Amino acid sequence: MHLFSEIKSKYGREAVKVVRDFEAGAKKISRFRNHLVLSLRCKQIGIRPPSLKLRCPVISKRTKTVIRNNEQCLLNERIRVINGKLIALRAHYSRAANSVKCVLREDLAEAVFTHMNNIQETEFKKTKDRHKKKFERLFGSEEEARGLNQRSHHR
Repeated sequence: MHLFSEIKSKYGREAVKVVRDFEAGAKKISRFRNHLVLSLRCKQIGIRPPSLKLRCPVISKRTKTVIRNNEQCLLNERIRVINGKLIALRAHYSRAANSVKCVLREDLAEAVFTHMNNIQETEFKKTKDRHKKKFERLFGSEEEARGLNQRSHHR
């Protein structure tokens, strides 16, 4: 019998709701961990995600420096916010894990924890692949832009 069907038949809808909440928390943690890694890689390499790029109608060396610094500050703030959300999600995940332990028998709770580990791993890999592709696109477009700037500078 399917895990959730078994929980519903033995413990009712409320128990399934507790387990689903636990599952949602596990997935969110996986996605935010990957989001944090992507943001930290962007910071390390010096790439700015398109969502944090700023535009300015005035074009000068000074404004480019100001914009670059502000984009860096936005990226730092994004990293700080993601870390804060991860802390909150982990606390929620711990509370949900305790709820699962209280609601279900030990053997069924163990099966739920095994299922959650598999779900978390799968979600982490899917998000990781998506973020790798995104990073490669960003890195490629950044290198292309740098190449164009160097060619125009040499002219």
